[in-house]
Amino acid sequence: KEEGFRDWRERKQRGFMINHLVKSETEDSISLSEKEMRDYYEQNQEKFRTGEVLVAEEVHAEADSTVRRWRAEIEAGGSFADIFRANPHVHSYGAHKKAGLMTIHRHRARAYPELADAAFAAEVGELVGPLYMKEANSYAIFRLLERQESQIKPFDEMRKSVEHMMRNNERQRLTDALFRSLRDKYESRIVVFDEQLKQRHTEL
Repeated sequence: KEEGFRDWRERKQRGFMINHLVKSETEDSISLSEKEMRDYYEQNQEKFRTGEVLVAEEVHAEADSTVRRWRAEIEAGGSFADIFRANPHVHSYGAHKKAGLMTIHRHRARAYPELADAAFAAEVGELVGPLYMKEANSYAIFRLLERQESQIKPFDEMRKSVEHMMRNNERQRLTDALFRSLRDKYESRIVVFDEQLKQRHTEL
């Protein structure tokens, strides 16, 4: 056990030393100008494209009959807001204070796949349901209010993301160059600890 602990401690120490070396040799060397970031954005615009986003109002309940009654009330001139006012503890994936208003992203809809599929197939203004949702074991009704098409976000909105991507890329480039330099310089005198290097690359 003591020998195993020593091995673990030595690995941790080597890892700490490598991390400290990488940080000291790379972080202070990274400097990004506004022009460089704008050029990167222009050359990689597809990376900043958003997927299609839907806006809907939604409510659900365990009983199919309850949702059918709500649908009839809406078709008779009522609204989702009326349902929320009359049923303070009603279930919805949307915001209760906004009468079930929600945004639906295809890649974030794992909790309600049936609802997402139906919403992406619906027309704006269409009232859909009752729709059975397996995960919630409930029936939903929703109205699609808006469909926001896929678009490339402007640079001003994505500036922090651009900087983050560029810093990661530059950090990786400098780290690779650092280790190549160390190998070339001390190849016959030191052992390169592959485990720590692989861990460091994973962290980057």
